[in-house]
Amino acid sequence: MRNVVARKWIAVGLACSAVAVAQEPVVEKVSEHFTVQFHSAKVPAEHAQRIADDASAVAEKSWAVVQKLLQMTESKPAVIHLYAVEKDYRKAERSVLKSTSGMRDMIVDHAAQVAHVAVLPMLGNSDITRLGLPMPVAAHVTRAASELLAVQKSKLAAADPWLASVIGFAVLEGKQAQSPKYGVDPLFDERRWMHGLPSNRRPLRDWALDTRPPADRAQWIWREEAQCLTAQFLVGKSSDWARKLLQDSAKAPESVAAARLAAMERVLGKKWDKIEEPWKKQLEAVDATFAVNSPMFALSGTRYVLVGSEAGSAVVTGVKLPPAGPYRLSATFELAEDDDGGFCARLDWDETTMLVIGLEAGRVSISEWKGGHESLRRELGAPITRGKPAHVSLEVGAEKNFLVVAIDGTEVLRWDCGERGMHGYWSFAKKEIAVYLESIRVESIKAK
Repeated sequence: MRNVVARKWIAVGLACSAVAVAQEPVVEKVSEHFTVQFHSAKVPAEHAQRIADDASAVAEKSWAVVQKLLQMTESKPAVIHLYAVEKDYRKAERSVLKSTSGMRDMIVDHAAQVAHVAVLPMLGNSDITRLGLPMPVAAHVTRAASELLAVQKSKLAAADPWLASVIGFAVLEGKQAQSPKYGVDPLFDERRWMHGLPSNRRPLRDWALDTRPPADRAQWIWREEAQCLTAQFLVGKSSDWARKLLQDSAKAPESVAAARLAAMERVLGKKWDKIEEPWKKQLEAVDATFAVNSPMFALSGTRYVLVGSEAGSAVVTGVKLPPAGPYRLSATFELAEDDDGGFCARLDWDETTMLVIGLEAGRVSISEWKGGHESLRRELGAPITRGKPAHVSLEVGAEKNFLVVAIDGTEVLRWDCGERGMHGYWSFAKKEIAVYLESIRVESIKAK
């Protein structure tokens, strides 16, 4: 097995993808099936090496799964570029899409056998030490590596990236897709949440026949959700479902849509009225609890890890509005030993304003957010200690118009919400330095 690691200043030609990047620091990790190049900008060498090593391990793990799915015996070297600076990634994205950028944070140039992945957010040094490659970025690397391998195995996948993406999602989710559980893994929910809305659900055959490129980021997300749900639908249909899907035909298809439809029918049969019924049930069962905005979000055992960057907060949001009447939002959290900024719970987001409850070592605060500005209203002491779990409870309306904040059962703040309805969306948000969360619950309570 080849296993080469190097950090160097190079003029990087991104394989055949016609993108030239000026001299820059690049950490390269060459393994048996992939070359990972991390365009590390100002990331210190030690931490840049951790990112490259982790990405390489993720890619090689994907090879083992794809090898079994598609019965691959060998592969050609493929390249995965990671970018610490978003504008560098966007430049690569534009070169592949031949259009405006900003669509997604991962793009695969199937013809060139090159993938480009944005490391967003670029974590602080202590969080890289703690967490390594951000979990959402690792998911992109898994999908990218899987797509690159699928394209090598199948001319059909090379001609239709949609099918290659289905393989990528199947590899990413594995057995998790065969027995989906919502409200457990926020990233699993995030890959489906748009389909929780009836207006976003389409027949499977419609997706098979729709080869139009997404017009904007929202359409791109919607399409990726459909690819993910298609993978969930196909996994387990037969042990060789993936090989059937990507089986090359001796006869050239009339169109990409015709080839995609034929691929689906090799796995599912041609009785679309019977196919659509379980597909519809699968979509109706989508019951996402969380949406993850501006990740980094990860799982660590039973705990969630929420951490943003200097540039912006990581946010986990409730997809559903709180229950009518009085309710309680609660969670157990732990601030890292080196945390000096705490994190916050946000209540009653109504598209323009919200209440922000700050939770940090030794204190709790409440602010009002409006028009991009946060105004502090009250700050009090609270029994919150770095490195020690604490339980926060936010009770809304148990006493009319009041929000009551308690830490480990002790009331620490009471706030008159006045005319606010307090039934907008809720979220938790964190900038730099990880916070650990678990047992997030939203439940109805009785009025006092």
